[in-house]
Amino acid sequence: MWTYKEEENFIKTTDAIIYTIISCEKCNYRYRALFRKSRPTRCPRCNGSLRSNTPQNRNAPVANYTEKFVLKLINKALDILDEYKNFEAKREVVCNELDLTSGSAADIAIVEKGNNDRIYKPNQIKLIFEVKMSLVWNWEPDKNGKPKIESDYDRHRGRGSIYRTDSILKAIGKGAILRSHFEANKIPYVVIGNCPPPPNYISKIDGSVRAGIVQKFISVNPNPLQVDKSNSKERNPKKSKGGGFLRIDTQNELSLFIKSFLEKEQVFIGSMLEKEKLGEIIKSLDLTKDLAEIGEDFFKKIYEA
Repeated sequence: MWTYKEEENFIKTTDAIIYTIISCEKCNYRYRALFRKSRPTRCPRCNGSLRSNTPQNRNAPVANYTEKFVLKLINKALDILDEYKNFEAKREVVCNELDLTSGSAADIAIVEKGNNDRIYKPNQIKLIFEVKMSLVWNWEPDKNGKPKIESDYDRHRGRGSIYRTDSILKAIGKGAILRSHFEANKIPYVVIGNCPPPPNYISKIDGSVRAGIVQKFISVNPNPLQVDKSNSKERNPKKSKGGGFLRIDTQNELSLFIKSFLEKEQVFIGSMLEKEKLGEIIKSLDLTKDLAEIGEDFFKKIYEA
């Protein structure tokens, strides 16, 4: 799972992270941090205004590192599941039928083994992950130049992962595009982050999951509160009230989560129909068939309508 040690290791081993210089316009007091703290907004020496530029915390090196991390995590989860040894997770999966092109590929997808290429047909893709992970803590260099955590994911101005509202909206938008294709009707779509979402966006997350656009928003960071553990239940929830968000704490829990999608075939049926047309479809069904066949017929007729 994602931990502060994982994030610290990335900061230590990359040249892509540059600490922002935060300075006072009046007395030129300066310090360095990855994100500007929410407080103080005034200089601790002279009470002058502080200025800074928050660096982009979802840049290409961060995206590359976190996607590789998730890839290993998911493949390890699949290894635990003996009955799914014929599946594997891959990065940047392309499926032209689903508008998953080389310029907008699936971040990570669980696919059938045996294809050495990145290009797949819809029926070969079993689960799609949209990765919205980033740096989530506020880091400052200590006196020896080593990074140390200064504040938690919600205690600084730089928003990371699914705590960024635009990341949530982009993930929902990508899900909507995926759901617009008939061939994607049986492919679950999961957004994976490394911190909880903002409280004022929980309803949007729950709503998008209830509508079937996204199957779940998850965080694989069990302990995002390293500095201030106050209000821990509110700031680090296990799940949202409506069930759209879930925090996954262990590798075994992730395996069971993935298994829940692989062992059951679900179908997306989002549509708007007149009640009379819906009644007509229901009335036309052959109820002597088995339940799976009835469901399949209903879905096909909904789509045709």
